[in-house]
Amino acid sequence: MMTNNQPSETQAVAVQQPKAPRQRLAWLGSLLRNRKAVAGTLIVLFFVLTAVFAPVIAKGDPTEFVDRPHLAPSSEYMFGTE
Repeated sequence: MMTNNQPSETQAVAVQQPKAPRQRLAWLGSLLRNRKAVAGTLIVLFFVLTAVFAPVIAKGDPTEFVDRPHLAPSSEYMFGTE
């Protein structure tokens, strides 16, 4: 029975080495090489930016009534007022 804290010859010593900056960003390189991943990332980025800038894109109160509800389509409201 060993009483000291020294590792024996059969025990492996795990030493964590700091990752190089290139290894930390290796996932980004593999992401950019995959066209489907890039397309999906761009779609998600589009929706996130749309949500963030929604008050600028669609000005006005969303709860404000435009006209009487449930009118048929007309020249003023192409799809009617639902």
